[in-house]
Amino acid sequence: MKKYILKLFIVSAFANGETDRICLLKCSGYLLDRRKMLYFLYDDFSGERTVEMNLKEKDFDLTFQMGKGENITTVLNDIKLIYILSGSMDVSVGTENFNAGAGDFFLLNVGQSFGWKSREDCLYACLKIRYGLFTENLGMPYLYFICSTVRGDMNADIYQRVFQVLSQLVREYTAAPGTPGFRRETLWYSLMDILVRHCLFHRPESIENIEISQRMILVMQYVCANYMKNLSQDEAAKTMYLSSSAFSRWFKKQCGVNYGDFVTRVRLTHSVEDLIFTNKSMTDIALDNGFSNASVFTKVFRKHYGQTPTDYRKGHTSVQEVGNDLIARVKSSPEFLKIRSRTAVQKVRVVQADTDQGTVWEDCWNQGINAGDAADLLSARIQSQILTLKENLGLKYVRISNIFSSRLRLRKEHSVGPMNFDGIDGVMDFIISNGMHPFIDLCDREHVVFLAMNEFLYKEQAEGTFLTADELFQVLTDMFRHFVGRYGVREVSSWLIECWYDDRSRRVVGLDENYGVIFREICSRLKEAAPGIRVGGCGLELGISEQHFREIAADMVESGGIPDFITMYIYPYAGLRSQISDFDYTVEKLRLCRNILAQYHLEDLDIYVTEWNLSVSSRNYYNDSCAKASMLLRHVSSSAGCGRMFMYSVVSDLSSNYYDSSKLLFGAPGLMSKDGLYKPVYYALWFLRQLSGKLLACGPEHMITVSASGVYQILLFCPKALNYKYFLRKEYDIKPSDLEGMFEDNAQIVLNMEINHVPETDYYMKCYILDQTHGSLLDQWMSMGLPEGLNGKDIEYLKGVTQPGLIFRKISAAQGRLLLKETMELHQIKLIQIYPS
Repeated sequence: MKKYILKLFIVSAFANGETDRICLLKCSGYLLDRRKMLYFLYDDFSGERTVEMNLKEKDFDLTFQMGKGENITTVLNDIKLIYILSGSMDVSVGTENFNAGAGDFFLLNVGQSFGWKSREDCLYACLKIRYGLFTENLGMPYLYFICSTVRGDMNADIYQRVFQVLSQLVREYTAAPGTPGFRRETLWYSLMDILVRHCLFHRPESIENIEISQRMILVMQYVCANYMKNLSQDEAAKTMYLSSSAFSRWFKKQCGVNYGDFVTRVRLTHSVEDLIFTNKSMTDIALDNGFSNASVFTKVFRKHYGQTPTDYRKGHTSVQEVGNDLIARVKSSPEFLKIRSRTAVQKVRVVQADTDQGTVWEDCWNQGINAGDAADLLSARIQSQILTLKENLGLKYVRISNIFSSRLRLRKEHSVGPMNFDGIDGVMDFIISNGMHPFIDLCDREHVVFLAMNEFLYKEQAEGTFLTADELFQVLTDMFRHFVGRYGVREVSSWLIECWYDDRSRRVVGLDENYGVIFREICSRLKEAAPGIRVGGCGLELGISEQHFREIAADMVESGGIPDFITMYIYPYAGLRSQISDFDYTVEKLRLCRNILAQYHLEDLDIYVTEWNLSVSSRNYYNDSCAKASMLLRHVSSSAGCGRMFMYSVVSDLSSNYYDSSKLLFGAPGLMSKDGLYKPVYYALWFLRQLSGKLLACGPEHMITVSASGVYQILLFCPKALNYKYFLRKEYDIKPSDLEGMFEDNAQIVLNMEINHVPETDYYMKCYILDQTHGSLLDQWMSMGLPEGLNGKDIEYLKGVTQPGLIFRKISAAQGRLLLKETMELHQIKLIQIYPS
């Protein structure tokens, strides 16, 4: 086995004042023995160390090959699986002959002879798994698999399992040729697991129990598993439980050649493969395949093939990898195009609903919106976008923060004398005059534009608005007396107030005071000014601050400051790790909140989620995608009935404006772009608003309601979990074009739906469609080439073309049932409305 010198470099990375060690390993695509790998990862050393290690032969390989004519017959030395992408080939495997066309795949065992010929260009994927990987891990010296679509010996379930892994591997190797990845290794081991569990045909317990005439394949497998070693005849004879002389005679009789000649042929077969399909040097090829040096290899090779290895490499290029050109041909092949939509990778769901059952549907997701700093609402652009959302989503509350900010010119420094209410009156006038109510976040909050959790593009420190609790109480009392005088006690009593706790600085409204005491006094003063006003707190993300929440709940009970409702934030993070692909994150945090409240006898309080999103980042193009919209609905469906109000954060991308935000989209989390264009997540909330009446069914890809007038609304969505590629990147480093390859699968979901006890009549069915083709601003912008500097006419054009698709058709109910079948594509959302014709 070839030896390599592997250098390990230790690099220091400083985070939070601590040093983390990182090992950078480069092994030219070879896999290390895992026990040795772990030893060096955990060995406590620094600086540079040179270590001599034995590296295994490459365990897995997938190459795309194309050829016309005839391929020489070879004896196989590793497990191979051939998957035809286009064209066809006549195949010979041992004594068996068959034809394989596009879509077929077949497995070739070690020790079998294999050859093919084709009258046209045949494009295929050749997957190789090192035979020793099976024997080493299973402890079985000899293995034989049956896995083929051309022999008719695979049942449908096994076929689908193999095809799913096979198609994902092909996609992986075409998406980023030559780039390794954890997902690839996972897929390879999944394929091996399927083969061992379902396709393993021959696993002898003892060679002694096998007839001598049947042992030839086992000898070949022994040689193929160990060809790179010194394979003496004596060792081979021992494995067959024969003497060396008896083994020699038997082998010559069975195979027609001497044992030594057979070993040489196996080594030469591997050498030929390396010559054609790799750029290895002659020395590397010789050592990797069991020859003592390059000179011996060249001499043996010339004897068998009549030419040197170098000349052979030059003359045999008809079937080989040809880089990007071949990858392009693979992507345009008929079989590759079927991979995305093949029924073998569809997931089928059965959905049943009954109009005689169900619960009252309440839209908790469009009652309010998080608008950010109060001072931002003095902007005409923000006001225009809020009014658009109010009209289309039916907003009742607008949540604002930092009402004491110096940007509103309320008072000079820390004076508690006469105050200038013009700024805050302008904000309140806008909200109230347009039929909405303020939801005020009492806080002293810093202004932040997040890149990722604990990483900031821009951060403006909190102002330190109050020096003492008495100053806070006096300013708050005077302000709300002013509000009552200006808007009336009835209006102010309809407001909602949140007293936020800053878990980073452990302060409340900027003061280092006991939360329960401060909250009780605030609540008392506000209710004195407007008795009907509702006050709650404390606005924590339980994935990060569960212990702080428990402490505050205890403070509230101990101080007697019981809130009218509880507020919390939901951003899917656990510590600094994103949990965006945890479909149940939202509902689990709501249940955790409810359980903690129950421990303090507060379980009857309403829960208001006053900040709600899937990412804190303001520079993450996932925010602009259909993928986020579909995922958002998945979180909604799992948490229906668990909260009183969810306030999406935030209204507009304008909240994240900075020097780098001149493009149409820049990864901000708003429902609307800075130019007022709707993003997919806006349409997700608009679709939700169309649901009404009674909730008949709710599941991971659907919600079904029926209105009092007998209109059925069916909201369907096809969310996909993000894969490791997303989580290995910084959120702000992801480009729009990167998103396509960042999901666990692209399988369609087929929903077979049945609604029972419906009037037997004819119906109209109206279907809105949101996907990457219909209604996606990001995808439309990408199709235009991501242009910058768009003018007013360009924006108007985009408004017109980024709307959901719309389809009408007629359907009928029979025997009191409505039957529908919908196929959902990747990230797609459909709103289906069914009403009597």
